[in-house]
Amino acid sequence: MPLSIAPLSSNLPFGKVIRGLVANDLKDPAVPDQLRREWLQGGLLIFKDCEISEQFHVDLSRVFGPLEVHPTREFR
Repeated sequence: MPLSIAPLSSNLPFGKVIRGLVANDLKDPAVPDQLRREWLQGGLLIFKDCEISEQFHVDLSRVFGPLEVHPTREFR
């Protein structure tokens, strides 16, 4: 499934639904740039039908800023 971005709802002025995002998409500098723009403009991104792996989650999180170690040891 190719990457697609659509409004969350035609009745809402915020939010986007991101579908089909995979790790290789994040290697294209235009994709992280677009994800950041969508987030800043819409305030909410919902990811569906995307790759599911711990590494992908970490890489996707880095799109939105530097990661921080959780302050509570049992959640690290």
